[in-house]
Amino acid sequence: LFKHYILALWRVIIFYYTLRAQYLARPYTMGRVGVFSIFGDDDVELTGAEILVRCLKDEGVEYVFGYPGGAVLHIYDALYRQEDVKHILVRHEQGATHAADGYARSTGRPGVVLVTSGPGATNAITGIATAHMDSIPMVVITGQVPTTAIGSDAFQEVDSVGITRPCVKHNFLVKDVKDLATTIKKAFYLATTGRPGSVVVDVPKDVTAERAEYHYPKEVSIFNAHRQKAHALYGWRRDIERRAGCTHRNDAYVRFPHHTNVDGAGCLPCHRSAITRHARHARHL
Repeated sequence: LFKHYILALWRVIIFYYTLRAQYLARPYTMGRVGVFSIFGDDDVELTGAEILVRCLKDEGVEYVFGYPGGAVLHIYDALYRQEDVKHILVRHEQGATHAADGYARSTGRPGVVLVTSGPGATNAITGIATAHMDSIPMVVITGQVPTTAIGSDAFQEVDSVGITRPCVKHNFLVKDVKDLATTIKKAFYLATTGRPGSVVVDVPKDVTAERAEYHYPKEVSIFNAHRQKAHALYGWRRDIERRAGCTHRNDAYVRFPHHTNVDGAGCLPCHRSAITRHARHARHL
């Protein structure tokens, strides 16, 4: 009887591992077909992670440079379940920001970075500051501990908003999934308009798991009241454009007076009479 028991157990084990090997050998496609619907019409209910990925697609983002971590796993799942936005895996978060910086410099489009909370965010500081100082458009999405754990010294919790404030054009902390789409739109708007720069969007993990209707605004209005007051007070506009770094602009701008910093030397033809010699350190002119 004992021998029959051992033989039956052995057959069950062989059957289990045979099925397991067949399952692991097949292409992993679980969930891909269903989630393609996140790229359908507006006003559909999606998770925060799916909303974020769809916002990137609607902004025309082709590549996201990043390194995965616990706080952004839902976002990585949403990235996996679609094929429009491609992820470039790096070995270190600082490499992700520098890669996105180079992509933005060479294409003129904003670079997008995705890193996790804590060390993921702090490792990205050097690249964020570089993009900010050189006026390179970059949107950095950082993971964060759940909203209920913020301020409790949770595992891998850092004040990403406070740390990055001196070296970004603007930063956001998203506490409600309903504000996520509008915040992403504002981030891309700020990163690419006026003087370009880096913008950080801090997204807690529970926000990426909550669900809300997706509606991506076609345009956003930021600081309009301040701009109207400034125009009313001064009533003038600058007739000189400064090139910080090798930016991609229409050649029609060459008719206006320009001057460049060291990084922007060579981005405009030097024989034009409207070109002045570059300024060395006046990055914030």
